[in-house]
Amino acid sequence: METDNKCNFVLEPCKIPKFVNLDILKKYVCGDLKNNLEYYEDTNSNYKISSSGKAEWISHKAISGSKMIGGGNSSYDIQINNKTFIDVGGLSLVNNYTNEKSIIQNFSGDLDILFREKMGDEAITLFKEKCWKNIRSIRMMIYILCYMFTVLKMYI
Repeated sequence: METDNKCNFVLEPCKIPKFVNLDILKKYVCGDLKNNLEYYEDTNSNYKISSSGKAEWISHKAISGSKMIGGGNSSYDIQINNKTFIDVGGLSLVNNYTNEKSIIQNFSGDLDILFREKMGDEAITLFKEKCWKNIRSIRMMIYILCYMFTVLKMYI
């Protein structure tokens, strides 16, 4: 089946912490993509997880012992223990749409401009700099699990 082959290359991990079970993560992400594949292809849309809440739930399922705490009431979406938290989100690398992270939401449109001008490397650098600036004074372990979407691939 063609959709099975497409899911084989969707996730490309980049230094994912060991507490994230990649097999479980891939299983749920591929399941979500398969359910929406016809829509993405018919509308010529880029692949993505169907909703931010679903991305948080999928991430939670892949982290044993984690607890969902976000729901719009916190800067973090998942708690692993009293000092380890995860903020989950998506970032589209297609067209001029971005979904900036709650922990660093005030980009004043800078990311959108960089993506519109097809300056992806600069946008990723800005994203990382803003993350670091906003979380370096916090005395907890905070991970940002960001699903980055292109037309046919998803990076974590």
